[in-house]
Amino acid sequence: MSKPVFAVDKKLWLKSHEMQVMIMKTKKQMTPAALTIMNAADRAKYDTEAKKIVAHRDILAQLLKGSVYSLNKYSLEEIAAGIGLNVYVDEVPLEPGNSNFRQIKANRGQKKNSVVQQMNPIQSEIGEGSITMDIVVEVHVGDFYALIDVEVQTAEPSNYILENRKEVYAARLLTMQKNLYFSNDNYSDALDVYTIWIQLYEDVNVCTERTYKISHRHGEDDEQEQVEFKSHIVDVQVNLKREPKDVAEMFGLLYTLFSKNVNVSEKLNIMEERYHIPITEEIEEGVNTMRSIFDGEIEKLQQQYDGILADALKKKEEAKKAVKEANHRASEREKARYEQIKELGRKKGISEDFLNDIAKIYSK
Repeated sequence: MSKPVFAVDKKLWLKSHEMQVMIMKTKKQMTPAALTIMNAADRAKYDTEAKKIVAHRDILAQLLKGSVYSLNKYSLEEIAAGIGLNVYVDEVPLEPGNSNFRQIKANRGQKKNSVVQQMNPIQSEIGEGSITMDIVVEVHVGDFYALIDVEVQTAEPSNYILENRKEVYAARLLTMQKNLYFSNDNYSDALDVYTIWIQLYEDVNVCTERTYKISHRHGEDDEQEQVEFKSHIVDVQVNLKREPKDVAEMFGLLYTLFSKNVNVSEKLNIMEERYHIPITEEIEEGVNTMRSIFDGEIEKLQQQYDGILADALKKKEEAKKAVKEANHRASEREKARYEQIKELGRKKGISEDFLNDIAKIYSK
C-alpha cells in the first residue's frame, strides 16, 4: 500500500504555523510597554501622580539643575530656595484669556512649602476637558529669573507632532506675562521662559536646549546685532530600560522614579541616600500609587496574554486535528484506489507481485 499523501490544503498548515508565531509574539510583547496601552482613566491617574512627584521642590531642583544650562552653576539648595512660592500642577490653562497665573505675583512673600501648593483636577481623563500645563513655576536664583513649564511625557503621542506642541507652550508662557511682568510695549521686561519636556519612552539619555537664532538672508550686515531670545525649549530624553551610567545625575533620578526595574523600597532608599531627597508622606504615597497602577497594567496584560495563548493553542490543536483527518481521508482514498487497481489487474491477468512492485514505486 502507498504511503499516505499529505493532501491537506496548505492553508491548514499555515494556520497552525501562524498560531505558533502569534504565541511567541504575544509573549515577547509582555514588556514594560504596559504604560503605552493604559486606558484613559489609569493613564490620567498615573500621569497625575508622576507630575506631583516631579513638582516636589527637592526633586524639581534636581531636574532644573540638570536640564537648564544657566542653573547648573548653582547648588541644589540655592535652586530649591529660588523656586517660587507655588508649584502649579494642572493649574495654568493653555487657552489665552483663562489664566489664573496672577496668583504667582499675588502670593509672593508667603511662606514656602516643599510640597505642591496648587492642584486643580480640571482634566480627569486624557484627551478630555481643558488643556493645562503640567507644572508651571517661577524660578529666581542669582541672575537667573524665568518662568518654567515642566511637561512629563509617559508615552509618545500619536495624534500630533510633539515639536509643534512644544513651541505653542513656550509661546503661551510668554504671552501670559502681558500686564503681569510687562505692560504696554515694554516687551524686554518679559521673563525668559523654559518649557522642559521629560520624555520617558526614549532609548537614550540625552538633554538638549534650543532657542531661536538669527539667519542672515540678504544684504550687507557687518555688525549683526546679537539678540538673546527669551524662549527656550529643553528636551530630556530618558531611557527607562536600563540603569544610566556616566550621565548627569538627573537621568539616574528619573530612572529611579519611573523605571519598573526598581521596586518601591529601593526607589525610596535611593532617593534618600543617593540624591538626599527627604521622603515625605506625599512622595511615598505617589511612588506606591504609580507602582500599583503599573503592576495592575502588567496583570491585565498577563490575563490578556493568557487568553490569547489559550485561544491560539486551541486553534493550533484544531488545525493539527484537521491535518490528521485530511491525511487519514487521503490514506483511505489511496487504499481504495490501490484495491481497485489490484482488482483490475487480476481481471487482466496481471500478477499480484507485479502490482505490488508498481505500488512500491508509486509510494516513493
